[in-house]
Amino acid sequence: MRRRLLVIPILLLAVMAWRRRWTSDDGFIDLRVVHQIEAGNGPVFNAGERVEAATSPLWVGLLAVADKLTPFRLEDEACALALLLTLAGLIAATYGTALTTRGEGSLIPLGALVYASLPPAWDFATSGLENGLAVAWLGGVWLALARRGNDNPVRPVWLPLLLGLGPLVRPDCAIESAVFLLVLVAPGARRAPWRALAACALAAALPVALTIVRMGYYASLVPNTALAKEAALANWPQGWRYLSDFIVPYLLPLPLFLLAVLALPAKASRSWTSAALVAASLHALFVVRVGGDFMHARMLLIPLFCALLPAAAVRVSGKRVIAAAAVVLWAVVCAAALRVSYPGKIGGEGIADERGYYVNTTHRANPVEADDYLGCVLGRHGARFAGLAKEGRRVLLLNPFDRPDETAPLRADAGATVYAAVPVIGVIGYLSGPEVHIVDMLGLADPMAGRIALTARGRPGHEKRIGEIWTYARYAPPEESYPDEAVMGQLRLARRALACPPLRELENAVGAPLTPARFLANVRAAPRLTALRIPNEPAAAVASLCSSR
Repeated sequence: MRRRLLVIPILLLAVMAWRRRWTSDDGFIDLRVVHQIEAGNGPVFNAGERVEAATSPLWVGLLAVADKLTPFRLEDEACALALLLTLAGLIAATYGTALTTRGEGSLIPLGALVYASLPPAWDFATSGLENGLAVAWLGGVWLALARRGNDNPVRPVWLPLLLGLGPLVRPDCAIESAVFLLVLVAPGARRAPWRALAACALAAALPVALTIVRMGYYASLVPNTALAKEAALANWPQGWRYLSDFIVPYLLPLPLFLLAVLALPAKASRSWTSAALVAASLHALFVVRVGGDFMHARMLLIPLFCALLPAAAVRVSGKRVIAAAAVVLWAVVCAAALRVSYPGKIGGEGIADERGYYVNTTHRANPVEADDYLGCVLGRHGARFAGLAKEGRRVLLLNPFDRPDETAPLRADAGATVYAAVPVIGVIGYLSGPEVHIVDMLGLADPMAGRIALTARGRPGHEKRIGEIWTYARYAPPEESYPDEAVMGQLRLARRALACPPLRELENAVGAPLTPARFLANVRAAPRLTALRIPNEPAAAVASLCSSR
């Protein structure tokens, strides 16, 4: 009976996550990339433009394989696969901790229960994003470390390879990879340094290979999402607000303190416990430093899960039953009643209850498939763009949200027939189909918009918005005049800036045919193009870029 307690958090998470299943707009970005792969265009968002719009290469790869092997809709596959991975991660974490926890008393999955009781954990167990993969990877790492039977860091040989997968799951999961790897190799480093070096080489093999491929293919050191969100810059005030937005509504300090008290006497591996807590703390600090995210709790769920690994299951006896009962009581209250103060909306700090927002927008309890979005503005625009492409229309849509009937002609050498500049790209891009070129005004999937210079802080992930004049200058015929005569001078400056060496180099790096020579040129240019920032004002761009060489 006591062992059966271990399945309670898994069942709770499975039921609640399935009840709240959905696919986020950002999840549809990954799904569009999969469709581009299947169309023969490579891992890109727009055909003929090598931009890494997906944050998790491993998640996109898994989705592509799943779509190849199963007959279901890609949205349903992503939803089911993410949920299965989440549950597998929670099972692995609970079992791994149970293997290493010694002492008296009943084994109760309190840490697992804390994670399974959080509404954001339910929401991002599906969503089409890589959170489920991250949970599965961390749980798998924890179980593998718990089952180790020797001190040789390269035995089994797959263990350092598994540890090194962090950057392929998410770039910021490199933190967990580095910390766990350090604890793996440190004990025997003096006695057998060659083994430590071999383990580090194995762990680094896939991330290094990925980086080289990224440099050669995308001409960047990081995904385009990191450029658009300026992940290298600090935004502490917004980051603390993001942290508070997570821990305050769910009273998280209470269960975390009680778990610390309960897990402290456990005779588990101290080194791995410390590694999990240090990695979780560093990851959470990184999230706070960059300003968090616009989706409530999403970026902090991964470090929280990592922190809960040593307490996924704890031994409870004697007076410690009181603390355990308090955690269970918190879990009941949290699952039943604790919610954010802005359900279904965007809060005052720009942080959104993302799932609730799209449930309200679509009027669907479970907006999983793209068809579920057809009744809202995103779905209607996506379907319209797909229709224009099927009609063979050659049009440039500068601002279809505000001016849906206004179109402009396209350059003769434009690769697609329909170009549409929009600030929300997931659902629209997925429904438009691979043939429509979506110009992402916020820069997640656009090589130029992602490199627009950040001038002011605001809602995370929405702080850059490339000017409409740039879209016209890039895709309208050179002889075309802008509809607003008052900004013709800016159009001339924008076209002049596009001819400057840095922007010509960027265009060739992401748009020229990928020959071996181009790949090597991109590798050399990647550091420079990663650091490139483009002033949004055409006059400032000319002054900055045309005199830079």
